[in-house]
Amino acid sequence: QLGLKLEQRPVPTPVLVVDSVNENPAPDPPGTAEALPPIPPPTAFEVADIRPTDPDSRGASFRIQNGRLTVQGMPMIFLLSRALNTATNEQIIGLPGDFDALRFNINAQLPAGGDSDFDILSMGPLLRNLLVDRFRMKYHTEERPQTVYRLTVVKPKMKKADRESRIGCRNANGPPGSPRGTTVMTCHNTSMERFATQLRNTS
Repeated sequence: QLGLKLEQRPVPTPVLVVDSVNENPAPDPPGTAEALPPIPPPTAFEVADIRPTDPDSRGASFRIQNGRLTVQGMPMIFLLSRALNTATNEQIIGLPGDFDALRFNINAQLPAGGDSDFDILSMGPLLRNLLVDRFRMKYHTEERPQTVYRLTVVKPKMKKADRESRIGCRNANGPPGSPRGTTVMTCHNTSMERFATQLRNTS
């Protein structure tokens, strides 16, 4: 009890008023592209530690936070699916014995830019190169028949993206009365590729 009272009250405040604006920017000066070539996306962590999970350890996590990738107790088959951005585990074959079920911990420092520039898709090449380097893994791709889910448009109810909104998806519990385990995924300004990836990761 400090004896203070908090209430809303209009107060004159300097604000910026935009009188007019063009949606398309003016052309860049000549030579800009040559002076500022595109920066290639990073393909390796700054530094990374990977080791087997204690067999007595329970639980698992995979998170990007504070410029780090922290993985606890994840099976190798899961790590490979993230590294290769595969749709199902059936797309990864040839792992020796029970190697796909072995669990690992990873503590890796992300390249400059931190977690603000990384998501599941952009993390793939870094994680893939880490696994190739540490496990001397060699792989190739080939086409084989697979049973997959196909996402088609029936009666879409989508709104045009809001340019001022952030890109991303979030999951929430289903409405009251929904079957147990039901989740609702809401996406904003998301491409169909990212939406499909998020949908796969939710299932």
